[in-house]
Amino acid sequence: MDDLLKLYHIKISEADPAPNELSPGRLKRIETCKSERGKRELKAAGVLLNKVLLENGRSELVGTEPETGAAGRPYYPDSGFDFSLSHSGNYAVCAYTEAGRVGVDIEYIDAGKASLRFAKRFFSRDEHDYLSKFDPNGNDLAAEFFKIWTAKEAFLKALGDGLTGAVDDFTVALGDPEKPRMIQNRTEKNVSLRIQTFADEYILSTVLIT
Repeated sequence: MDDLLKLYHIKISEADPAPNELSPGRLKRIETCKSERGKRELKAAGVLLNKVLLENGRSELVGTEPETGAAGRPYYPDSGFDFSLSHSGNYAVCAYTEAGRVGVDIEYIDAGKASLRFAKRFFSRDEHDYLSKFDPNGNDLAAEFFKIWTAKEAFLKALGDGLTGAVDDFTVALGDPEKPRMIQNRTEKNVSLRIQTFADEYILSTVLIT
């Protein structure tokens, strides 16, 4: 999987693009965004996407806005590549591939949001049972919770489903920490999953469908 996709990141606080570096569509989204945080995230995503395009020989697309497909999934038609963006805390990340469809998700490890009650309601039974083995007040539960959450979101992004459908009809299996697996029947294609700790305080998952 590592040789089929590339990962890029940028600190949101350090993204300060000139207006001519961003597409008119993105500038309009920034202008109409009501939160300063949202504006910074939009700017960072634009800067990062331009970097990814330049480094992969797609200079003709720099400064252009991708089209939007089902569930808001961005893409460049007939381009021969796929990409996925995500942001959390002070980081924006982008996954790029020419081998299939890709999804990426990054989340700050927030122990206050990692609850077994949430997992019981939205995760599969096997995922909830796995998380139940951890101390509900410990750091391990939070890390494992966000491994499952980011992997699920990355998978749905790669499919193009977003989070509009059920997230409990497929399972992220973490029994072997070196080889996490996606147990699902939404696609017959090969699904590769990578989960990693990022910048000590984040979990980052990428899914590649080939």
